[in-house]
Amino acid sequence: MIMNHQQVMNESFARTGLVGSDLRDQLCRDIPAKVLLRRGRDVVLLSGPTGAGKERIAATLHEAARQALARSGDLIEVSCANLGRGLFESELFGYRRGAYTGADRDHEGLLAKAQGGTLVLDEVQALAADDQARLLRLLGEREYRAVGDERVRTSDALIVLASNTDLKTLVAAGKFRRDLVDRALAKLVVPPL
Repeated sequence: MIMNHQQVMNESFARTGLVGSDLRDQLCRDIPAKVLLRRGRDVVLLSGPTGAGKERIAATLHEAARQALARSGDLIEVSCANLGRGLFESELFGYRRGAYTGADRDHEGLLAKAQGGTLVLDEVQALAADDQARLLRLLGEREYRAVGDERVRTSDALIVLASNTDLKTLVAAGKFRRDLVDRALAKLVVPPL
């Protein structure tokens, strides 16, 4: 059975428990126009204050893409604040055995786990400058390389960058890359509760 976008959104709201008629009305306009009609190819920037429900909205995005775009992968969420220097690349892209001291086995990484699904990078503003640069190629080309691997891989994951900080302010202050914000063509702003 083929569902229209309103049916997809209603089913997604039911699955994720998202409430609030104004927010639901906004998402019924924004998600189909900015994500579903573009077949989930664009990076989504999800911004709003702490406690506004960004995690639940990201889950709703994932559910809507799963239903409307027949995506079968998992929803993978990670807080960038927990990925200090050296962890971001190996956790996101994975690593090969022997890539560095302590790498005693292959590790597939979060991107591989999100294949066909959704990867949410929460608190993206916490990324160090060198990790922002590593993320840039992934967002633009959808290509990445596991640490210690020669093979370039591609990802079809719907990528959501979530932030409780106004990234444009950080860009103006030189603390966040403008090109990362520019790569997120689908921008969803969550109002405060």
